[in-house]
Amino acid sequence: MSSAFGQDLLELKKSFNNYIKMIEDKRLTETVNHIYPKLFDIIPKKTLIKSLEMAESDTTKKLQFHTTKIDKYSKFEIIENITYCFIQYSYKIDTEVDISEDEESLEYMSKEEQIELDLSIWKDKFGKKNVTYNEDNSSIKINACGKVIGIYNTKYGSWKYLDAKKKFKGVYENFLPKKILKNI
Repeated sequence: MSSAFGQDLLELKKSFNNYIKMIEDKRLTETVNHIYPKLFDIIPKKTLIKSLEMAESDTTKKLQFHTTKIDKYSKFEIIENITYCFIQYSYKIDTEVDISEDEESLEYMSKEEQIELDLSIWKDKFGKKNVTYNEDNSSIKINACGKVIGIYNTKYGSWKYLDAKKKFKGVYENFLPKKILKNI
């Protein structure tokens, strides 16, 4: 590893940890400022912020994200003077089981069935072994993982990020190189 690469990797780690801290602290505008700006050519920044605010104000599910840990970095890929790096990370989510106490809801589904429904949704999304239920406080703990693309373009002066999920690939095809897209 060259010292230049080592320095770049240290900067990437620091930047990514700051980005994750903003997400965990629910600082939405600051978080959006760390997203790769080419995305805003397709989805206006204000629209993205508004959708994040709406998701945050949804009181049906209270989620707390924490203990994010970087698991792995890819090699830096430099294409047309832009540096790309995939980052795999893991994190924990805490949520409460949404148990409705009103009589009308209980007519359709018992508390146990409500708990089982919540658990099955989370297990389907994150895998059975990654979801645990705590009966004492009706909470669910989830071990999750994610993958982002770190992108450094001198035009923006700092690392920017995109969620590396297949469902976004169609949008990213508008501005990411094919060599990067194939790793999503």
